[in-house]
Amino acid sequence: MTLSVCSGGKLTINAAINPLGALLRVPNGALLQSEHLSPDNGGSDRRVTHCGTFERHCASEGKYNRFGSAGCRDTSVNLNSMLQDVLHHRRTEIEAINGALAREGKEHNLQTPINDLLTTLMLGLEQTYPVQVKTAPCSLSGELINSTRKQVAEAVAARDAAYIVELACRQKEAGANFIDVNAGARPQQESR
Repeated sequence: MTLSVCSGGKLTINAAINPLGALLRVPNGALLQSEHLSPDNGGSDRRVTHCGTFERHCASEGKYNRFGSAGCRDTSVNLNSMLQDVLHHRRTEIEAINGALAREGKEHNLQTPINDLLTTLMLGLEQTYPVQVKTAPCSLSGELINSTRKQVAEAVAARDAAYIVELACRQKEAGANFIDVNAGARPQQESR
């Protein structure tokens, strides 16, 4: 018996790449960089796409390892659709991909423990969107307004406010959240 999902391979490969990329929050190519996940090393692709029992019903294991590796390499910088859904706190296609494989496996009395696990983990991830811990926002400090820099020292000495304002604006436009202004004299020039 051959499961219909095995004929094309794409669904089977996406069943590995998409949830793993989403759970780990990495681009597709990063899955090849881990010795624990790389299909070339017997990782995710072999274990997930075969669902624990598909390997004896689908084409050879090597074929799927080759397709999974190529899929990760060909789309190495991509953030897969499931990961994009997770990053935007949207419902994912986990039930349509891994859930479908698991349901078809059950129809043929095949166990699909990895697809069941990935489906459960992804559904749990979706349900916990409202209470997930947020990462701290990154703060960037603009530190170019410093009188130890020749051009700034000259602007301070000449009381050239326009230059200082323009430098602050350029740092803000470049993404600085804070502008650190250091207009003090050099230590050897400070009065005692």
